[in-house]
Amino acid sequence: LEKMQKYTDTMYRVSRGYLNVSGVKQVAKYGVECLEHIHSGTYIIFVDHRKEGRRVPYSNMEEGNDRIPDEVLKASEWCFRQSVRCGAGTEDYPDLDWQMLPLVSKGITYGVLAIRCPQGELPDGIRNTMEAVLSLIAIAMDREFAGQAEHESRMASEQERMRNNLLRSISHDLRTPLAGITGSASFLLESYEEIDKESRETLLRDITNDSAWLARMVDNLLNMTRIQEGRLKLHYADEVVDDIVSEVNRRVQPRLGDRIFRIGMPEGECLSVPMDGQLIIQVLVNMVENSIKHTEESGHIDLLVSCVKMETRQNLPYARFAVVDDGSGIPQNIQEHMFDSFVTSDTQKGADRGRGMGMGLGLSIASEIIKFHNGMIGSYNNETKGATVYFLLPLERSKS
Repeated sequence: LEKMQKYTDTMYRVSRGYLNVSGVKQVAKYGVECLEHIHSGTYIIFVDHRKEGRRVPYSNMEEGNDRIPDEVLKASEWCFRQSVRCGAGTEDYPDLDWQMLPLVSKGITYGVLAIRCPQGELPDGIRNTMEAVLSLIAIAMDREFAGQAEHESRMASEQERMRNNLLRSISHDLRTPLAGITGSASFLLESYEEIDKESRETLLRDITNDSAWLARMVDNLLNMTRIQEGRLKLHYADEVVDDIVSEVNRRVQPRLGDRIFRIGMPEGECLSVPMDGQLIIQVLVNMVENSIKHTEESGHIDLLVSCVKMETRQNLPYARFAVVDDGSGIPQNIQEHMFDSFVTSDTQKGADRGRGMGMGLGLSIASEIIKFHNGMIGSYNNETKGATVYFLLPLERSKS
C-alpha cells in the first residue's frame, strides 16, 4: 500500500508539474529532473529534432564530463529507429552499461531516454515507475509537437494569405500605371504629328510620373524581400536633413495634384542625422504618398522636422519626421495594424482608390526600415481633421 501511494504521488507530481512547462527543451529538462528525483543516476533524453533529422540530447551529466560515448549515441539511434528498448539487460547492445527506452505517445516516437546502469538491469520497481514517468514525458512532448505543428500550419496559412494578397495588390497596382503608360505611348506614336506640343509634353510627363511610381514600387518590393530574408543592409552616413527633404519634395511633386505641400524645418540650424539616406527618403516618400491617397485634391500635407528628447530613452536627442495631412484620418479598425503588411483602407480618393501598396506595403516597409535605424514609428488622428504619421531617428548612432 505504501509503495502504491508513493507511485501515485510521483505520477501526480510529475503530471501536475508538466502543466506549467512549455517548449520541447523544457519538457526534456523537467523530465530529467523528475527521473533524478525518483532514482539518483545519470540520464539523457534525446529529443527528435525533425527539421534537422537528428536527436538533440538533454542530460544531467556534469559539465566537463558530459561527452556522450559513441556507443551510447549509436544505441540511442537504434532505439529511436526501432522504437524498442535496448542496452543493459536486453538482447540488443547488452554489453552497454546504459539502457535505452523509447519515448512513445500515440504510436509516434518522440525521442529516447538513456539511463546509465553500471550495475546492470534496474530493479523492476524503479524501472516500472520510470517507464510510467516516461509515458508522461512522451505525452507532454506529443502536446508540444502538436502545438508546434499547429503554429507552423497557421504560419504557413498566413504566409500563403499574405502572398496571395501581395500578388493581388501588385497585379492591381501594376495595371493602372502600365495602362496609362501604354495608352499615352500608343497615342503619341499614332498621332504625334496631329497633336500640339503642349499635349505631347503632358503625355510624356504622365509616362514619366507613372514610370517613377512603378520604380518606387519595385524598390519597395525589393526591400521587402531583403527584410524578410534578413539581407537588408544599412549604409550609414551623417546626412543633412535639408538635402533629404528636398529630394523627397522633388519625388512627390508629380503626385500632389492640387494639394498644397508644405515643409517645416528647425530654425537657425543645419540638422545632420546619421542614417541610410536612400532608405529614409523611401520611407518619407511612402508616407507622403500614403497621405496623398487619403487627402482630397484641395487638401494640405505638411512634412515637419524637429528635434525632441525622449524621456523613455534617457532623455536622448532624436530627430522627429512627421507627415501631417487634413484628409480622412485613420479608421479605428486600422489604427493598430496600419504598419502591418497589406493593410488597406476604403477611404482612398480618386484614381488612387484601391492602391494597397501605399498603406499596406509602403508603411510596413517604412516601419521595418526605422526599426533597423533603432528608431520609432507611430501614427495618430489629429484633433481637428486628418492624421499624422511620424518617426524618430537617434541623433547619435548607437555603438552596438
